Amino acid sequence: FSSIKILTDEGASVLVPVGEVHTVEEVAGLAPVIAQGESPVLEVPCPGGDPDDVLTLLLLGAHRSVELLAVTITPGSQEQVAMVRWILRQLGLSRVRLGAQDWPTNAAKKCMQGKFYDSFGRLPVGEPECEAANQVLHECCDEGTTLLTGAPLHNLGAALRRQGFRLGRWVAQGGFAGEGVVPRHLQMEKFAGRATCATWNFNGNIEAAKAALESPAIGRKVLVSKNVCHRVVYDSALHAAFGMAARQSEVRAKREGRRSVALRLLHSCMDE
Repeated sequence: FSSIKILTDEGASVLVPVGEVHTVEEVAGLAPVIAQGESPVLEVPCPGGDPDDVLTLLLLGAHRSVELLAVTITPGSQEQVAMVRWILRQLGLSRVRLGAQDWPTNAAKKCMQGKFYDSFGRLPVGEPECEAANQVLHECCDEGTTLLTGAPLHNLGAALRRQGFRLGRWVAQGGFAGEGVVPRHLQMEKFAGRATCATWNFNGNIEAAKAALESPAIGRKVLVSKNVCHRVVYDSALHAAFGMAARQSEVRAKREGRRSVALRLLHSCMDE
């Protein structure tokens, strides 16, 4: 399994995988960097104005070598759950576990904003049924599982409090690498000279972030830092590359049905 966050390493496009960092020649080709035998669980935040969390889910769905076990959501509104359930059904992944923070406590919250989300349907009821996220994480995670988080760590923090929780690898969007870690000539202008910087995901639940970073129950921790994420740009060239990948996958639709659907959804939702 490889993470979906695209980095810049002196001009090259790379991915942060479960292990080392590898250069990827064709981003839209989703060249696999796989740790064989590991399966991912995806933790996504409340969709707001940023599309990256839905794109991450679609990229995982498009990856030939990923066996997605579960998707957990924070805070877990009814509309969020209905949209994620719809996407999973479109990808033929209705057997994937679906969890939401303290479900159904936050079901009535209104947190999805922006025209981007009009590109996706809603499935208010049906499979997969929504469950409490900490239970889903506890039952799906083990020493052979990778958890990818792109949200405040409410659900992971709650899962860590359950007896017997174990996780092989945690890949987190969070933290900051700056002065003293990143050479000055590679620092973004807005972060130049800064050694520390608050980040939304970790600061959204500081207690849970500290618990996760210190936990011996997690075998390996890989952080995709704020200054890395802020370098990522979805531009016309990347959009064209995804379009080409979607068309190529459609030709092989019988063999790559899920991949074809995922790439088509990704390209169409970013088409406006």
